[in-house]
Amino acid sequence: MWWVNKFGSVSGPYSDDQIRKLVQTNRLTRLCKISDDRATWVRIDESIFWGRSANVPEGIELPSTSTMTISGVGSSARPRIARIGSVTHHDGFAGQNQEPVHDFSTSQDKVNPPTAEWSSDSAERQDDSIGSKFASAIGIASLRGFNLSELLSETFSRHTKEDIENVFVVGTRKSTPDILRMEVSWPKPWLFARMVIASVVLYLLFYMGWKAWGNPKLLPGLMFIGSFAIPISTLVLFFEFNVWRNVSLYMVARLVLFGGVVSLITTHVILDLIDKEIIPNAWISNVIGASIAGPVEETAKVVSVVVAVSAAKYRYKLNGLLFGAAVGVGFAAFESMGYAWELFTQINAGVTLEAAAQSGDFAYAHEMGMQYGANVMFDNIVMRGLLSPLGHIVWSAIAGCALWRVIKGRAFKWRMLCDEKFIRLLLVPVFLHMIWNSPFALPYYGKYLIVGVVGWWVCLSLVREGLCEIADEQRKVMTAGRLHDE
Repeated sequence: MWWVNKFGSVSGPYSDDQIRKLVQTNRLTRLCKISDDRATWVRIDESIFWGRSANVPEGIELPSTSTMTISGVGSSARPRIARIGSVTHHDGFAGQNQEPVHDFSTSQDKVNPPTAEWSSDSAERQDDSIGSKFASAIGIASLRGFNLSELLSETFSRHTKEDIENVFVVGTRKSTPDILRMEVSWPKPWLFARMVIASVVLYLLFYMGWKAWGNPKLLPGLMFIGSFAIPISTLVLFFEFNVWRNVSLYMVARLVLFGGVVSLITTHVILDLIDKEIIPNAWISNVIGASIAGPVEETAKVVSVVVAVSAAKYRYKLNGLLFGAAVGVGFAAFESMGYAWELFTQINAGVTLEAAAQSGDFAYAHEMGMQYGANVMFDNIVMRGLLSPLGHIVWSAIAGCALWRVIKGRAFKWRMLCDEKFIRLLLVPVFLHMIWNSPFALPYYGKYLIVGVVGWWVCLSLVREGLCEIADEQRKVMTAGRLHDE
């Protein structure tokens, strides 16, 4: 039987014994039989064997079957790459019953080969700059060829409602583009800016309603919109970065809600273990104080991503960035709502009691408590919202991508968390978080701005790595397509 890998490289023929041995040693699994009039294909992992039906080795079970229209395939001579059915899209998933099939006869004239700039080799080249040395220390490629004005060039361009809807129609086989049709260049996101504007408008409407009528029923809406506005808009930016378009809006929402809650609960479990001295090095919390949140919360968010996502299905670095950012949004927004509620209730109760003691008028005291409590809450919501893109969201995105760089489309194993490549990169958000929570301060929020710039520099470097990953996949597919002309 002949063998063709997913990129079209042909070798063989192999004997039945050779194939059977590979299966028995678990080097090849997940069999799928694909039949037509002229030949039988046996899919094994990311490889395909084919020959006449009589040549399928005995003792190999075929648990699933699917049929494709196949033309131009011989069963004994060395096979040639042929157009297979009408499937010309790349589904962006791993671990499915069928590998993506590309129409080499029509795709290559619609896309230019990726330039040498977009390759893993070029991304890994380092120079003597501070940025390159820092990138080398944490195990990533340095940020090259980045132009902020180019990245934001479409931000305020005119787009229709249909364009907005198309951004969110993703995650299905039909909506995921063929890899050969993907443009390997810096994405030009634009929807996130509209989300910022819409969110700010909604918040201001609630705020003006509160100022006009003072109705406490408006406060939950203010807390919710204020806590989610900027974080969700930042998440849309990461959604646009994921040029694979293989992650559905449902999956993102699931990570925001489920991942955010799981990460918060996991954080409290770890802190509780530290308080009860079940964790032996609990003394560290007494030394570094609030900065203990760095290792605790970033670890909790990584665990949440692992629990909520099948890494074997979404195997690309840009997927990991998006998943991490989604969990970070949920964590940041829920935490902000918690702080807002805590401040409101504390200030409200304190001012109410003090005013009641001084005036003896409880109705007046209650109104004063509501006003003071709400004002402090508003200030906290606005400040945390404005700073949120510099904190939890970008930290979690880095942590998520760090994990995906190690998993590489395989089933997750807990030992992967001990991989040196993962730990080196995870230490970046951990230390940035610790600096953020440290007691020292700089004028004009300088500490937070510096932490945010470093975090986004690392994050954009990982976006470039993800784009180079697409370029490498395109080169492999194009190389396979040249078998057409041999």
